[in-house]
Amino acid sequence: MNRACLPAVLAALAAPPACGAAHGAALGPAPGFTARTVDGVAFRLGDHLGRNVVVLAFWTSVCASCKTELAHLQDLYEELSDRGLLVVAVSMDDAVTVGNVRTVRDRLGFTFPVVLDEDSAIAGLYNPRAATPFTVILDGRGRRAWSHEGFTPGDSPEIEARIRSLLADLESRATTTPRNDGPP
Repeated sequence: MNRACLPAVLAALAAPPACGAAHGAALGPAPGFTARTVDGVAFRLGDHLGRNVVVLAFWTSVCASCKTELAHLQDLYEELSDRGLLVVAVSMDDAVTVGNVRTVRDRLGFTFPVVLDEDSAIAGLYNPRAATPFTVILDGRGRRAWSHEGFTPGDSPEIEARIRSLLADLESRATTTPRNDGPP
């Protein structure tokens, strides 16, 4: 092996692995979608891209770890929505269990949008393996910033830290971006 390459190889081997099954590759523009909420209202992700930090949480009503993660995200949403956080729960329930989605939302008190991915189109864009739970965080510029498959309570600090960091970036851009409110 070329000795000049050795430091780069050693650095790559020494780098800490991502937590769990986190993914940082394939970051880029987040595709928009329109979906029906559990209440029958149209939700358009494009209305929020570049304006909010968006957490897409893929789940099913029969997945215990999904509900645990969503409860944690509800707490963050209550605390941080006024700073620009939007959580969207993307239900991947099938025809047999989709009727449970509203009941779970109401019982657990989710106040963020809960959309139905009835044709798996949203999963095709963001979660092609159809894993649950699966979390995607979109930054305030409308780009995929992070994704993670699975959930244990130990994942909460990393998810929260990533969200807070992206919100800080969103807020700093808002205060440094000149506004054109018309003539002086």
